Amino acid sequence: MIKLTLLIISILLLSQLGLAQSTSTKGVDFRMQFVSGKLDFTSISGIRRNFDGIGSELQTNLYLVESNRFRVSMMIASRVMTWVGKDVLDGEYDDVQSFSVAPGFELQYGALYLQGSYQRTNANAYNISSTSKGKQFTINGPCLGAGINYKFGSLGMGLGYTKVDTKVSGSDLGLSTDSKYTDISYSFNLIYYIGGTPGKFFSTLFKK
Repeated sequence: MIKLTLLIISILLLSQLGLAQSTSTKGVDFRMQFVSGKLDFTSISGIRRNFDGIGSELQTNLYLVESNRFRVSMMIASRVMTWVGKDVLDGEYDDVQSFSVAPGFELQYGALYLQGSYQRTNANAYNISSTSKGKQFTINGPCLGAGINYKFGSLGMGLGYTKVDTKVSGSDLGLSTDSKYTDISYSFNLIYYIGGTPGKFFSTLFKK
């Protein structure tokens, strides 16, 4: 939480420094991200293990400050992931499915970007072995990200990295102790840039 707070403060301070050099050109971009990840987690099986994950993410950025090379954006992202447990017994399944929403901020300089957000995840865990059980629970915590995006006219592409490091209440999982939850993910980003101010974009979107 301290790292996220420091990152957001840095973004806000740098945005104030960039105001003097910023242009009046602001806009919106939409991103589709294909995600692959690794999860270290003790799920409802009570066994700490690694999970392989695959999923996708939709992200929208509203530009607050923009210059030739510098940009600060307000962002919101939603991600769907399927996690499959590794090192399971024959006939055993230890899987997690999750849906996350993460509002936050992004700082971009040139092609490089940094992100700080607070992620709320609704998850369903399933363990099938000699018996079967399932649990629904939530995961809340800061999400830090970085990457590189290249723009080609109104389109763009890039690579990204995110990390969520938090805990899940043991009572939510049916366990006696809290479970550490560490999600490290990598993404391939496809981007569509829309020129004009956010206000102009929304007025076009909702005009009769």
